[in-house]
Amino acid sequence: MANIKLKLRKVKRQGQRGKQLDIGKLKCQNINKEFVLELRNRFGALGTLADSTDEDPDIHTKWETIKNTYVEAATKILGYRDKKNKE
Repeated sequence: MANIKLKLRKVKRQGQRGKQLDIGKLKCQNINKEFVLELRNRFGALGTLADSTDEDPDIHTKWETIKNTYVEAATKILGYRDKKNKE
């Protein structure tokens, strides 16, 4: 009889990464204030919209709304980071 030893390895995926937002721009005071103002405006509009509807959405719906609001505001104000190639 022969004994066989197997080792499992993690499969490395070279899939496509999502685009990264350029959060380094938040260090600039003007852009930071503009981003905060944009978020306040969007959440203020969401608050008035939520008050007008009597339905109680579940937690997943609320999370998706919050996440999409942040991503849309960040995309509009900050933009995406430029990809830098190593040389």
